[in-house]
Amino acid sequence: MNPTRPSSLRLFAALSVLAAAPLSARAVEVSLAQCPQAVRETIAANRKGGRIDSIDHLPGRGRYLVEIDLSGRRELDLEIAPDGRLLRSVEDMRLARVPAAVRKTVRKRTPAGGRLDDLEKVTTSKRVVYRVEIDLPGPRDLHLLVSTNGLVLKRSLRD
Repeated sequence: MNPTRPSSLRLFAALSVLAAAPLSARAVEVSLAQCPQAVRETIAANRKGGRIDSIDHLPGRGRYLVEIDLSGRRELDLEIAPDGRLLRSVEDMRLARVPAAVRKTVRKRTPAGGRLDDLEKVTTSKRVVYRVEIDLPGPRDLHLLVSTNGLVLKRSLRD
């Protein structure tokens, strides 16, 4: 038996999956200088003093995905159209920095023995919502989508 055969098969399988992926799914890492001027301006206007970690271009969709490292081990992800329109931002948040109504909902939904695991502010052109993950006692986690006024828009339990 050839000891290189299993890894060759894995490599072939991985390449086959990549080749079958639509062009829009293939991200190409680019530098800030390679981005259109409008995209660079949007990044500068929204980076919140953070350091750019990576910029990926999705050629099939024309969009730019930007990962920014913020202070306090937080991240900010931006999705930007080629014309510079900010399509979506996702920012790691601390509970103390969200609206009081969101804090109240998170505290109310966190049971004894549970803990807030992840909190993100998601901003699009249409709305701002907060994605919340609460570690519950036991194998499941509670996932919430909360509006700025504290209304739970979506609730699910996941393993």
